[in-house]
Amino acid sequence: MKISFKDIVAEGSEKLKKELLESLRRTRPQLNKFLVSQFRQRRLIIEVSSDSPESSTEIYPDEKVNKINYKIYLGLDETGFGVLERKFFDSKSFSDRTLLEYKLLQQICHCIYKELQLKNNSYLKTLITFTSNQNKVDKRFFTLYGSFNTSLSRENLEKEDIIELITMYLWDLNYFNKFLRFVLDPSVKANFEKKQFAVRSLTATNATIIEELIKSIVNSL
Repeated sequence: MKISFKDIVAEGSEKLKKELLESLRRTRPQLNKFLVSQFRQRRLIIEVSSDSPESSTEIYPDEKVNKINYKIYLGLDETGFGVLERKFFDSKSFSDRTLLEYKLLQQICHCIYKELQLKNNSYLKTLITFTSNQNKVDKRFFTLYGSFNTSLSRENLEKEDIIELITMYLWDLNYFNKFLRFVLDPSVKANFEKKQFAVRSLTATNATIIEELIKSIVNSL
C-alpha cells in the first residue's frame, strides 16, 4: 500500500493535519525522526473524524512486506463535560488547538509503543514489568489516562498508562515534571485527587526510575 504525504493529509482536513504534524515535529527531534521513518516506509495514515471526540489507532500487518502499518483516527468533536479533566492531567493548560495536538501525539505514541515492542526494546520491557508489578500491589496507575477506561483488561490499562507517560514526556518536559511533582506531592489535596482517579503516589526513587526509563525509551527512537 503506497501512502504519500498527500494521502496522510487527505482532502477536507489537509491544512489542519499538516499544521498539527508540523507543530508536533518542529521542536521534538526524536518524534520527528520516528515520523520521518514511518512516512518514508509508507506505514502511517492519519484520518480526521469530525463526528467523534474519541481518537484511536488501528494496527494491522502488511504481509507483502512483513511490516506493521498504522492508521490513526483523530477525533475532532468536543470532549464531554467532566471527561477532559478526568482524562488529561492539568487539562486547563490546553487550548482547543493544543489539545488536538496532544490527542494526535497520544495516538502516535501508540505506534511508538508497538514499534519498540516489536524491536524488544529493553527499556520498554523493563517499564512494562515495573508497571505490572506496581499494579499487582496497589491496583492503581501512574497516569489519569491509564486508569480512565476501566472496561479494558489490566494489561491494556497498563499499556495505556505507559503510552501516556511517553506522551507527556514528548509533549513537554515541564509538563512531565509538573506531573511528577503532583504524584510526589504528599498534601491532603493531592492525595485526595490521586485516590479519586486511582493514580498512585510515588516515592522519589520510583519517580526517578520512571523518568530515566521514559528518557531512555524516547532517546532510543
